[in-house]
Amino acid sequence: MIELHIMPQDGSSVLFRTCDPHVIGERLAVGVRYERIAAHRRFAADTESAAVINAYRNVVQPLADEHGYRRVDAIRLYRPPTPPTGWSGYARPVRSSGPSTGTSRREIRLVLEGRCCFYLHIGPQVHVLVCEPGDLVSVPQGVRRTFDMGAVPGLCVIRLFRDDYGWRGELTGEPLPDDFPRLDELLEAASEETR
Repeated sequence: MIELHIMPQDGSSVLFRTCDPHVIGERLAVGVRYERIAAHRRFAADTESAAVINAYRNVVQPLADEHGYRRVDAIRLYRPPTPPTGWSGYARPVRSSGPSTGTSRREIRLVLEGRCCFYLHIGPQVHVLVCEPGDLVSVPQGVRRTFDMGAVPGLCVIRLFRDDYGWRGELTGEPLPDDFPRLDELLEAASEETR
């Protein structure tokens, strides 16, 4: 399920909603790059990050060359069949209930497995983007964003960086208002709509 909700900064209403990837790309063309990539490969839990990156080298290398990225990594979080007690706390530090990240870097993500959600603060609106395997999102410098991978994450994402240090979030100290739906709520609502 891919989905875009456009909401005011206070999260009080949904101004626009679509599940159409072409419309999502058009609506995000306010500086954010969104496109769909064929992401059909599945990896065993013990697959090394280098093997994941190499499997998508034909997508990753042109992006790295275009934007001058020097480091590429793959993060992989697997949802256990029976999450242990306290598992939901594992994701809490980077969930959307925490502070938003800063705006000093371009951020490129290619989702390969699982679901995640970006909250992109663009002008007077927040673009809430639910991503699935095959979604490529490039958030430019200057856009405040929040990332939610759900209470029990199951995710594989390739990330590109300009420097050798990798991801270094610059927290703004501004949490996402409670009125915004979190990833788990959005997925549940979509599931109910299809019943």
